[in-house]
Amino acid sequence: MNRSRTPSTHSLELLPYRGPEGDPRPPVGGFLAAVALVLTDHPGASSTPPPHFLLIRRAQSKRDPWSGHMALPGGRKHPGDGSLLTTAIRETREETGVDLSQSGRLLGCLPPVAPAGSGLPSLTILPFVFQLTGDVDPRPQPDEVAEILWTPLTILDRDEHRGVHHHSMGSVKMAFPSILVEGHPVWGLTHRILKEFQQRLG
Repeated sequence: MNRSRTPSTHSLELLPYRGPEGDPRPPVGGFLAAVALVLTDHPGASSTPPPHFLLIRRAQSKRDPWSGHMALPGGRKHPGDGSLLTTAIRETREETGVDLSQSGRLLGCLPPVAPAGSGLPSLTILPFVFQLTGDVDPRPQPDEVAEILWTPLTILDRDEHRGVHHHSMGSVKMAFPSILVEGHPVWGLTHRILKEFQQRLG
């Protein structure tokens, strides 16, 4: 059944961020990363839009295991980052031009996630959830981001946007649940993060 309710972000059940001392430990031989799920009630000219979140389509790159995928802004923690929160803010600014330290309010976190497939980098990702507090003009950094899309939260609830993405991991072909956004499948880690977020919506 297709549900048409408008999600509410006012009663989100998120985890509190306890600072760098609460950041997860990197996996053995791996590293830490952070992503930002950025929410806004005013993505464009519509007078009464539903809440939207920011998605990026990653640029094509042979060095990126997620080349061309739909994703949330974010990336690997740098040695100079004091915390994963710093990582999420820095990466979002570098990839989209949105400075969450100036125009965002941290709402909380989602549980850490890690890639499930073999052959992928060994990493642990902490997702942060932000609410925009001011007007922004996101612009993709072309070396890393091909496109930026403001996506209504209602898309997470609609049957017509659900699909299956087929992906080969070496010689193994696998099928993953996905959400279609303007013809692009959102799957894998990003899909898992968004489904976790959806379960916490009021």
